[in-house]
Amino acid sequence: MHSLFVIAGLVLQALALTSTTDASTTAIVTLDYATYQGSTDATNNITSFLGGLDTVLLPLAPEAYTSTLPYAHGGQTSPPLFRAAMTSSTALPPQYLGDAPILATIYNQVASGAGSANAMGTFTCLVASPAATLSTVENDVVVGDFFCGTFTFGPVIDGTFIVERPADTLKKGLHNGSRYHDTDILLSATNSYEGRDFVDTTPAVTNITQFAQDVFPLLTPAQMTAVAAEYAKYNATLATIEKQAVALMGEATFICPTYYLLNAFNGSSYRGEFAIPPGNHGNDLSYYFFS
Repeated sequence: MHSLFVIAGLVLQALALTSTTDASTTAIVTLDYATYQGSTDATNNITSFLGGLDTVLLPLAPEAYTSTLPYAHGGQTSPPLFRAAMTSSTALPPQYLGDAPILATIYNQVASGAGSANAMGTFTCLVASPAATLSTVENDVVVGDFFCGTFTFGPVIDGTFIVERPADTLKKGLHNGSRYHDTDILLSATNSYEGRDFVDTTPAVTNITQFAQDVFPLLTPAQMTAVAAEYAKYNATLATIEKQAVALMGEATFICPTYYLLNAFNGSSYRGEFAIPPGNHGNDLSYYFFS
């Protein structure tokens, strides 16, 4: 079981859609993609599993950015997949094109760490690697090689299944829920301090411009300066650079995407905030699920 999760999470989902020739020509099936296919392929009689559109509720827990169900195929799946949705801490970290240099770098680092860099087929070699090896490589890449707060592994834009950044799809008012204005319903919640656990304070954050560059490496110098200037306006409530960094991470990754989602629902959308101290990301889960 452990081997299955490591391979699916690390190799298949995160790496298989990168620009490397070896990976891009390989047929990929992840658990999330299989879920999507199962909910749209009538030959599997999946409608008897999901129920009718009028009854389907889509729950999305924290880290649900890895779920492609709401926005696959640009949010234009036919027929729609659900009527209502409940979300907690909707997460939309940066997603890149499948051939982006950042993804190629990650793939190459994992292949090298697993001893597969010189194999005739690096992807095949990775799939055949022991779970313990992949787990070690994952930890080395995530903890050792990338800036704290960034999301190293996640879905990529392949142009067919994920046709664009989810934020762009949502800004168009598109999603795979019901298109009937009077029936689609959304309840979304965020936490007070979503970004706190994603900001490394050792050493302390002292430059918000540099922090923005580290988290979002594709920002232009002008954009980084604009980010710093925007958060500097709130010195009364965000009195330290560290508090500004926490706000930046929380808003960019969780809170603003929640508003994109709320605005995309044409019917009724509702937003709540989990404010029980400390209000960090994930603190709400124990209040939803008691066991």
